[in-house]
Amino acid sequence: MRERYTVKLVFILHNVNVINHNYKFMSDLEEKLRRVPKELFLHLGDDGGAVGIDVFSSRVDETGNFVKEDQIAEPNTAFSNLIEQLHEYQGRDVLIKDHCYKQLQKVLESSVTQVIKSEETPVEAKSKLIYGCAANVMEDVFADPRSGENINRTRKISCNIIDFALQSDASIPSLLALGSHDYYTFTHCINVTVFGIGLWSLIVDGPLEDLIEFAMGCMFHDIGKTKISNDILNKPGKLTEEEFDEIKNHPRYGYFLMKDYLSRDSLDVILHHHERIDGSGYPDGLSGKMISDNAKIALIADIYDALTTKRSYSAAQNPFNAVLMMKEEMGGFYEKDKFVQFIKMLGSY
Repeated sequence: MRERYTVKLVFILHNVNVINHNYKFMSDLEEKLRRVPKELFLHLGDDGGAVGIDVFSSRVDETGNFVKEDQIAEPNTAFSNLIEQLHEYQGRDVLIKDHCYKQLQKVLESSVTQVIKSEETPVEAKSKLIYGCAANVMEDVFADPRSGENINRTRKISCNIIDFALQSDASIPSLLALGSHDYYTFTHCINVTVFGIGLWSLIVDGPLEDLIEFAMGCMFHDIGKTKISNDILNKPGKLTEEEFDEIKNHPRYGYFLMKDYLSRDSLDVILHHHERIDGSGYPDGLSGKMISDNAKIALIADIYDALTTKRSYSAAQNPFNAVLMMKEEMGGFYEKDKFVQFIKMLGSY
């Protein structure tokens, strides 16, 4: 039977940077990896730790598929040697056997809090680990949004993003630099969360728990799209009126999907992130003060990220053009003071 491999670039390779700058973290991570069941990932050896899987670098072939290239490690490779070998492949994709990947993912997610606290670890290395973990959490969320484990993982990574964002002025731009310029729903949710956290922290005077619930709403804001056909979501041309009406249902789909699982504040962001102060939004046509500050902030973050990301039906705008479009073509969608603060926030990056 043909082995199944998962293509992942964000975890192992990006974690190499962290390890090289933090020997205590390397020791702690190695100890955690040793505890993973040997048949899934690692097993102990006489040398103090060996890899129980094959790790390959990869490339994209002419058909757009990932193919194995160099074998970076084979079973029984010493962990210390694996780290050295991976360091040579920074920025490259790696292939990991599917049945091994989930175990590796859990180990790395558990390390994020410690990495954020590390004073020795560079901002860029922290960003890569956080964004990589967040992307994989959200990929799992979109596959099973009501899973208690996935919701808890989302809350934890949301708290990690908040802690990191508030740690340094360089944190948010470093995270956003990792976002794909091509549109993927789950990475879009991360970007909206990062933009949203930055703007929320500038204009809302509220407790940390309120920010966490707002961030959870941003992470789940497009979860209702799981109820919409991919043929509609990925249609390259103009949508029909019926198709656009279906798209406009996604906030309500998301609300009813998660109403028994998330807080009222988080659900408000899911349901109302497309409402506009001039009343032209959806699904409820709310206007002005009828819309919460959280939903107003999420709208700005959502529009900006959508404009600066390549979609199936439109090219990505550069930041200047995106802001100009938001100002000249969408000025009635949001409050001027919030939009001005958002522009100032972007300018500081």
